[in-house]
Amino acid sequence: MKKALTTIAILGGIAAAVAYKLKKDEEKKIMKLEQELLDEENSTENHEAEADQEACCCEAEPEAACSCAEESCGCDESCTCEEGCACEDEAACSCGDEEACACETEKCEAADPQYPYLSADDKKRIDEINQEVIANLEENGDVHENERPVQHTVVFTNLDDLENYKTAVINKGFVVTKGEGALELYVLHIAPIDRIQLIQNIYYLANLALEMHGVYKGWKSRVSY
Repeated sequence: MKKALTTIAILGGIAAAVAYKLKKDEEKKIMKLEQELLDEENSTENHEAEADQEACCCEAEPEAACSCAEESCGCDESCTCEEGCACEDEAACSCGDEEACACETEKCEAADPQYPYLSADDKKRIDEINQEVIANLEENGDVHENERPVQHTVVFTNLDDLENYKTAVINKGFVVTKGEGALELYVLHIAPIDRIQLIQNIYYLANLALEMHGVYKGWKSRVSY
C-alpha cells in the first residue's frame, strides 16, 4: 500500500510538472502571438503614416507647392488645380489653401502657341488700346472699310534687337521707319480697320517685340471718310 502511495505521489508530481511545463509553453505561445499581433499593428500604423506623409505634400514639406500640372496635391480634396494649368508661380498654388490653390486666370492660362510671349495682361492692354483708338475714329465719322495707313509704335532696349526686329517685320511685308526716339520704330501698313485682321497684326508685332526685349506701345490712324 505504501509503495502504491509512493508511486501515485511520483506520478502526481510528474503530472504536475508536465502541467506546469504545458502552462508555461502555452503562456509563451500566447505572449509570442500577442507580440506578433503588436508588431503587425505597429507595422500597419507605420505604413499608413508613411503613405499619409507621401500623399500630403504640405505637412511633410511646408515649402513644397502643389504643382498646377497636378490634379491634386493629395492633402486636401479642395486643393486641386485645373488640368494643364501652367502657373508661373507654382508656390502660389499651395496645399490646404483653396484660394491660393485656385490659380489666377492670368498666370494659369495656357500659353498661346501662336503668340507665346503675350500674357493675358498684354492682350488685355492691347484690347483696351484698340477700343480707345477705334472709338475715337468712330466719333470722328471714320469709314472703317476704307484702306488707310496704320502706324504702330515699338520701343527697344538696344540697337541689335531693334535691327533684328526691323528685318523680321520687313520680311513680313510691313514698312518700317525711324521713330522719335533713338530706339523707337514706326511700323506701317495699308489696311482698313478690320478688327479681326487688325488684332492679328498687333498680336504679331507685340509678340515679336517682347521676344526681342521690346515693348509694343500702340497704334494710330487718320480718319478716313
